[in-house]
This record gives sequence, structure tokens and C-alpha cells, in this order.
Amino acid sequence: MEADCLVGFSFGLRGNTGGPVNEKLAQEILKKTAKGVPFILQWEIAGYIDPQKAVIAKVIKKHRIEGEYLDTYEVASQAYGIMKKNGWKTYLLAAHYDHYFRCAKVMKRLASRPSGVITVNYYDILSTQFWTKHPLLFRPYNRLASFIYKKRGWIDDANS
Repeated sequence: MEADCLVGFSFGLRGNTGGPVNEKLAQEILKKTAKGVPFILQWEIAGYIDPQKAVIAKVIKKHRIEGEYLDTYEVASQAYGIMKKNGWKTYLLAAHYDHYFRCAKVMKRLASRPSGVITVNYYDILSTQFWTKHPLLFRPYNRLASFIYKKRGWIDDANS
């Protein structure tokens, strides 16, 4: 798959590491992305990418407002800023399968539709973030988050 860049949204957390879901996402990114495509990644994914095997344009580590949670909208906003600064118009979207739809809607609102998608569909029962431990926890969380995103004008509809 080819694009100007790749934007990677993390899923879950295991202590001070990204955990196995983000590790699998990193592996898929490396397998399916053309050499030389710059990556914009959340730190949980970037920790599993050897910088000698990829071009990492930016690692997104924290919200621009001190103390705020680094949510999907903030990651998308920072990624879009980097894309705009570099003149990148096309991007690959990498995210967990169940999270992908909200990520895509936020990015579409800011930039455009992705030119390709890379997903994994694993859950980590030991994740520090309770909502990423199991689909029965994430899906209701995601519906609520999507509803809130719609109310804030960050996505066009809440059916994600």
C-alpha cells in the first residue's frame, strides 16, 4: 500500500509499554507499508518499531494541553497538523479493527478518507485500560465515545 504517510492509533496499554495489541499492530504496519513511507505513530506503537527499519516522522506522546488524556481526536489533530506541515495529502490508517471506524471518521473530518487501512483484531485481557480488555467492554465504550465525538462536532455520525 502506498501513501504520503501512515497514521497509527494505539489500542490498549500494558504498564509502561504498548502491550501485545500495539506490538501486533506495529508488525502489521511494517509488513504492509511500502519502504520509505513516513510514520506518525502513538508512542505505544512506536515502541515496537525499529527506527532503522522505518521513517518515523513523529511519535505522539501526549496531549497538547498538560494533564489532558491523549484521546483519538487529539492524536488525529496532531497527525493532521504534521501532514499539513509536510504537504502530505494521502495516508494509510493503522488501528485496532473495532477502533478503526471512529479513527477514520475523525481523520475524514480533518483530512480525507485513508487510501488504505491496516488493522488487527486482538484484545489484551491484561491491558491497563479496562475498555480495551475485551470486545464486550470496548464496543459500549466506543458507542459512548462516538456519541460524545458527534456532539462535539468531531465526527459526522455516532454509528461507529
